[in-house]
Amino acid sequence: MNSNTKKHYRENVQMWIYNKGKFLIAEESTKNNLGTIYWKFPHGGVEKGEELLDAVKRELKEELSILSFEVMAQAKYQHYFDWPLELQKKKGYHGQHQHYFLIYPKNINEIKFNPSEIDQIKWLSFKQTIQQFTIPNQIESAQKVWLEFKPIIEQKLKIKKRITIKND
Repeated sequence: MNSNTKKHYRENVQMWIYNKGKFLIAEESTKNNLGTIYWKFPHGGVEKGEELLDAVKRELKEELSILSFEVMAQAKYQHYFDWPLELQKKKGYHGQHQHYFLIYPKNINEIKFNPSEIDQIKWLSFKQTIQQFTIPNQIESAQKVWLEFKPIIEQKLKIKKRITIKND
């Protein structure tokens, strides 16, 4: 048994929103309770009694106004992380238990970030994305998830190329 399961962790979903070779990442500043600015994949806590996919749907709508999307995959890899002590006391959890989802938005034009949740967004390649990360273990976790999601993306691209070939 993982020693982290003995502690009280908040369930969390992280969405890797993918389109045309790039991922959407979001910047948060004062909302993270640490007083620093950082870039992340959009994510959010799972409410009591809520299923993970329902949390994905709710968070995509709340943070980015995304209503129409495809869940391409859920990573097998999961990550536990501890919050600083002052945040543990405030939130009532030791930290979060993160679940990762690969998301393909059906209409990127509908994406509008909620300024009460996110300061700004940008689309970057995976390599550019991890260069933005500053939180401990953020890069290592992203690399583990990437190992699972990369073949799925590559397969989807192969299928799309086959479908979009035109006969002259």
